[in-house]
Amino acid sequence: MSHALRRLTPDQYRDWLARHGIAATRIEEVLSGYDPAKPLIEEFFEPGDQLFQYIRGSQSGNPSPAAGSWFARAGATPASLAILEGGAGRRLHRFQVVARFTCVEGTAAKLERNVMKDFGGEGGASQVFVPPMYRGCIRAVGAQDRW
Repeated sequence: MSHALRRLTPDQYRDWLARHGIAATRIEEVLSGYDPAKPLIEEFFEPGDQLFQYIRGSQSGNPSPAAGSWFARAGATPASLAILEGGAGRRLHRFQVVARFTCVEGTAAKLERNVMKDFGGEGGASQVFVPPMYRGCIRAVGAQDRW
């Protein structure tokens, strides 16, 4: 089961993202996905831990959608993650941690609705941005019924 290591300030998280391969041009975008009034916690994720993601459905401009970088804990809804279903909808998928890694968990920010980018909503759910260098630590298990 995952466990907390330390609380990070936004500046410490910016440094963490840079050290973990996130381009400087993308760091502020990642940080904007979190509620700035809530803590950012660096955690160990252990084999057997489960994470979830709402993956976009197929559409003409994106016929083979893939997993993204944002993951959630069980029980999160699209609205609580501030994401929209979009024209093709989203399907909930379950992932399992297969190798130990550290990542930062925080609370999804409330975002204004943006139908062009399929985000917006109340936020409030716990979420984790997983840098590409750690994607091999997570294995897709399959589709999951919604909560």
